[in-house]
Amino acid sequence: GLTTIEVVDMMTYLVGLSDRCKMRDKSKIGEVAKELKRVTVKRELIGKCEEAKQKVLKAATVEDMSNAVTQTITDVSTSYYQEANTTELFKNMRARIEASGAAEKEDLGYVGVLPSIDRTLGPLLRKGSFVNLSARSGNGKSSFGFYYAVSTAELHNLPILWLDAGEMTDEELEDRSLCCFSKGKIPLWAAIGNGWRRNKEWTDIMRDEVFPRAEKLIGRFHYKNVSGMTAKEKTAFVRRFYYNKIGRGNFLIIVDDYLKAIESLGKDTKEYQAVGYYTSDMKSLVTTDINAAFMTFTQSNRFGITKGKKITEIVDNDSVISVSDRIKDNCTANFLMRYKVTEELARERNAFGNVVLKNLKIRQARGRDYASFAQPIKMSDGSFAEDYFNLDYHGFHYRDMGLFSEIQKKLGYVAIDLSKREGDEPMP
Repeated sequence: GLTTIEVVDMMTYLVGLSDRCKMRDKSKIGEVAKELKRVTVKRELIGKCEEAKQKVLKAATVEDMSNAVTQTITDVSTSYYQEANTTELFKNMRARIEASGAAEKEDLGYVGVLPSIDRTLGPLLRKGSFVNLSARSGNGKSSFGFYYAVSTAELHNLPILWLDAGEMTDEELEDRSLCCFSKGKIPLWAAIGNGWRRNKEWTDIMRDEVFPRAEKLIGRFHYKNVSGMTAKEKTAFVRRFYYNKIGRGNFLIIVDDYLKAIESLGKDTKEYQAVGYYTSDMKSLVTTDINAAFMTFTQSNRFGITKGKKITEIVDNDSVISVSDRIKDNCTANFLMRYKVTEELARERNAFGNVVLKNLKIRQARGRDYASFAQPIKMSDGSFAEDYFNLDYHGFHYRDMGLFSEIQKKLGYVAIDLSKREGDEPMP
């Protein structure tokens, strides 16, 4: 909070003061300086409270009032005065691990509905997790996020907070969900019009499957348009929502669609900086403050364009992730998703889905089959490849089509027997 010159000036002043006041113990100078700074921070905060009061009096809505207070108070940095507390690592390790081992139910997180991911990477959604999915525009980022988050929430009876950047209205999200809940059987044009009423099969699906699934989510699926909010305002909103609506200790799935559309902090702050601050704040929030998992999406840059390219020309690594490097730094799981190109579909005889999902980063993988998943695959032509997930996307719904290694084995393109690879723990 102080510049080097300010610190030197203050210490020089205090030393002189101690001499004039006949201070016997000059080792107390640091404590006196700290106390003076505490008074300074108190005075600054009181001033900011008065400033916030004036803004609140002029605000028109409750949301504006809350944002005015958040913006004003967070301008004051008190981090330099926080106590230098640390955690005694391993002090409680034995008790914690023994309790986990004695539990009747294995607690690795909330498993989803894609078995290939669950058995290799383990549950993606758990306390403190930060999952990012990168893809080109129109490649199904929001659709996958909705499918995965909602399906997991249904499986475990969990609440969801959906933050929208203003690209979709709540009605548009509902329309997509109708198709998703029908498992892709009802097309969008029929779901949003009266086409489903003119088809007996679609009518039965809509009334017997779709509506009941949607109605079970009433009170548990919360939508919020956050367009125009700054990074600090979004984080403050999530914190308020959690304590007001979800309650301390209860688990929440947060989905932010998507990261690019965040207002900068000020005229001198760039968009990528605002996104960087936001990802760091959100990761800290779900890790240390609230019991939640965070899932978001980013648009891959121009190197991620695959249309018209050969498979050898496609860039499938984290260099395609745009906006801010802090996204990759804060992730517990990072994925790249794209449609398969014609060459891949032909090679696989169009029988193993139309979407590639590659894991670029996993922090603390909890899947039993992760050891073999992480190993390179030797192909029949002598080359090596990395394993990845195959999905079939249709009508805002996804199906797990298995691992790349499993598919290539069925097609005869793998040179080794994958079942004999060491490192995996057998499934119970």
